Amino acid sequence: MWGDLFEFNRYTLIPEREKSRQFLLDFFSDISIPSYVIPGNVDFPLTVGVLEELQSKGLLTMLSLEPISFSENISLRGYPLINASPFRRKDFERRDLAADDVESRADAFITDMDGAAAPVPTQYLNTLPSIEEDLAKVQQTTANEIVVMHAPPFNTPLDVVHHGQHVGSVAIRNYLVQHQPVISLHGHIHESPAVSGMWWSYLDKTVCVNPGQGENLHAVVCTMIDLKIRELHHTIYGSASL
Repeated sequence: MWGDLFEFNRYTLIPEREKSRQFLLDFFSDISIPSYVIPGNVDFPLTVGVLEELQSKGLLTMLSLEPISFSENISLRGYPLINASPFRRKDFERRDLAADDVESRADAFITDMDGAAAPVPTQYLNTLPSIEEDLAKVQQTTANEIVVMHAPPFNTPLDVVHHGQHVGSVAIRNYLVQHQPVISLHGHIHESPAVSGMWWSYLDKTVCVNPGQGENLHAVVCTMIDLKIRELHHTIYGSASL
C-alpha cells in the first residue's frame, strides 16, 4: 500500500483514527500474506502511530529508504514524502530539488502526533532537506529493487492532474532513471489514470505504476518471472502484458 490510507478529515481526526485503526487491525489480521506500507500526504503523523502499532504486532512492515529483503534476489524501499503542493498542511512535504526556493501559502501548518496543528512560516520547506538530498543518500544494493514512493515521477502519464499539468517529482524521476528498479509503485495523484488514460508506464527499464483512486477498489496485481515484470492487472482497467 503506497500511501493515503486514512480518511482526510482533520475535524474528526481522533474518531477517524480509531475507526481506521479497527478496520486495519481486522483487515491485516485476516490476511496471511506479508504486507508493506508507507503513509501519504493525506495521512496525519498521528495516524502513523496506528501503522507502527500494527507493525509491532507483526501485521505489516513500514517501508523506508533503508532496504529490506523481499525475497532472495529482491529488496524493497519506501519513501512517503511529496514535492511541494498548494495544500495547507505540510506534514509530508519537502522541496523537490535542493536548489528549489519554495514559498508556502500564508495559512500553512503542520500537526503533531496528537493531531494538534501549528502554523509554519512561508519559508518552512526551505529549512528542511529536499527530496533530492534524501534520495542522494541511498546506497545502491546488488539486489534488484522494488521502490514504493508516494509521489509519482514528473512528466509521465502517472502525475497528471485534472487540468492536464504534470505535478510529480523531478527528484524521484531522476532517482528512478539512475537506479532503475524493477518496478516503482506510486499514488498521490488519484485522478491521473482517468485523466491520462494510463496507469503504468516505462521509465527506461523501470515499470512505473499509479493505480489511482475512486469509488471502487483501484489495485494492481503484478506477475514477475525471472526478475522481470510480465503482466500487470488493474482491478478497474484490466490487464497489460509487458
